[in-house]
Amino acid sequence: KAKGAMYPLTKMETQMYKLRHCCPEYDKLDRVLLIEGSIYKGGFKMSQVDKKRAWGFRKQIEAEQKETNGALRLETTPDLFKTRDFLVSQIVGAIQKDSALFEPAKFPTFQHFVQSAEDVVNDPRLQYYVSLRKIEGIGDVAATSIMKAFPSPLRFKRELDSPDSNIVD
Repeated sequence: KAKGAMYPLTKMETQMYKLRHCCPEYDKLDRVLLIEGSIYKGGFKMSQVDKKRAWGFRKQIEAEQKETNGALRLETTPDLFKTRDFLVSQIVGAIQKDSALFEPAKFPTFQHFVQSAEDVVNDPRLQYYVSLRKIEGIGDVAATSIMKAFPSPLRFKRELDSPDSNIVD
């Protein structure tokens, strides 16, 4: 296992291996590898060791590109600002490309949205759940199990009030 200056490369290689072997849709992904920093003169200022590390990593990626027939795209940005601009452009491009993935608005107007939200908030089952959660010592799991056992709040109250109740405080 690599230590010292080469450790970050080993970590990246491990991540790439995991992505390749664990992601079921690896072949369908648009793979872009972004390297920040320039190894050339006049680019982002880096130490000589970092330049050599970036150069070696870039060579490994180019070999990976040849192996996968160009399925992996290598992008290099000179500094943090160009990296940010590149990532923003990728997000915008993905949204425009896959706009079918985003649902169109279910509500034609804001008033319809407000009405739908009020219907959800005023739902009796939600009110029942909230009232159970307000009782000290009842969490999510207990509240949902009570709601399954006693579908209506009246049945739950009757069971609590009955003298032969088997519900423990």
